[in-house]
Amino acid sequence: MTIALTPPTQLAPVRPALAGFAVAGVILVALDVRSPAAAITDTISSHAASAARLAFVLALLASGIGVAIALAHGWRRLAAGRATDLALLALWPLGIGIASFFDQDATSWTGVVHNVAVGTAIVGVHLAAVRTGSRPLGVLSAAGIATMTTLLVLIGMHVAGVPGVPVGVAERVLVVISVVLVVGALRVRRVGPGRRLLSWG
Repeated sequence: MTIALTPPTQLAPVRPALAGFAVAGVILVALDVRSPAAAITDTISSHAASAARLAFVLALLASGIGVAIALAHGWRRLAAGRATDLALLALWPLGIGIASFFDQDATSWTGVVHNVAVGTAIVGVHLAAVRTGSRPLGVLSAAGIATMTTLLVLIGMHVAGVPGVPVGVAERVLVVISVVLVVGALRVRRVGPGRRLLSWG
């Protein structure tokens, strides 16, 4: 008996998503380079409260629009048996898009909307990646969840007044992991019993 596994299939074009992430990455890195020390302790969203707010918003929109275009081109294949996956991936452009229109001031209701929108987008792509059944994506998702937990602890320490907490580092690592998960989830067909081809000989 031989068992052949169907190779991973690209379910949606990843080029639009990659292009969007590339534009967002260039903008955000350029903003961070202006003040590298701040990137260690400040969140990415802190750029929204600076003179570079427009550039920050453009970065978020580029990220969301790129994924939205990829999903728009591949929604038929994603929806065929993967409606939940499509909905989870759609949380990225939706959440990031909403976040781009609200500031990140945690003491205001707009800041709450911003943080909830970003958090929902990140959790959504982690769940979508886990549902693919891909072992590498599963491992990366676990790393993302660990990073997310660490980030929440660091935020708590920051709120408590602990100085020099590397919230910015943890958040940026989480964002990079999330981007890789988005691209991976767009490319990999969810593993299931039907993916195995059996032949007897």
